[in-house]
Amino acid sequence: MSNLFYEYNKSQYDAANGLEKEMLGEGESEFLLVFNKTSGAYIGRTCGHVNETKSDSKHYKYKKISFDPTIYDWRGDYDDGELVRIVDAPVEISEQYVDNQVNYTIREVYDWYHQSNAIMGVVEKLIEKAGLEGEEVDDFNEIYDYIKARRESAQKFKEAYQNSPDFKYESKKEYIERIGKELDGGLHEELGPKSQQMPHHDIAEAPDVRDDTIWMPNRKEHSQSYPHNG
Repeated sequence: MSNLFYEYNKSQYDAANGLEKEMLGEGESEFLLVFNKTSGAYIGRTCGHVNETKSDSKHYKYKKISFDPTIYDWRGDYDDGELVRIVDAPVEISEQYVDNQVNYTIREVYDWYHQSNAIMGVVEKLIEKAGLEGEEVDDFNEIYDYIKARRESAQKFKEAYQNSPDFKYESKKEYIERIGKELDGGLHEELGPKSQQMPHHDIAEAPDVRDDTIWMPNRKEHSQSYPHNG
């Protein structure tokens, strides 16, 4: 693994840690709580040294208070809100959050193109069996034929690269094994976990190589060939 790769990931990790420390503060710190000026709804708190008089007063109003954010959190609006002990307060969870986690877990194994390929395969069989015709069927066949041709072309490219002495072809399985070795010996733990909202298995835990969601540590990048071969 190149030094550039290591330094990039380490800088990203250090930056995230620095922002987290600034947001949390060290012990009791002074924060500027931000509220919607019209409704009084609590929006969030600022980090760093922010002067209330230099902030937007057209759309927001503020409360400047000191507290330890590892112990307390603000709950409620401008007029009826208060600081509460985190350990005593209920954990806030939203329907949108749960839906997002389900989305991540589904796409971790079956990304959108896996789903669409499966659906299109079934639709093709239904059209053939029922003898369906019409403009909608023609549109579907045009899309399906194009995608099918691209997938077949991708497979031929892979086979050609793999069999050619002029190329050193790396499969997805080999890629996972290589990255696992590069991050062995504690480096994976130092660089940090995969950047996403929900903890899943990572390279060190051998993800399912059927899909293309191969990740780079602390980078929202995926190694996906195009066209997708599913």
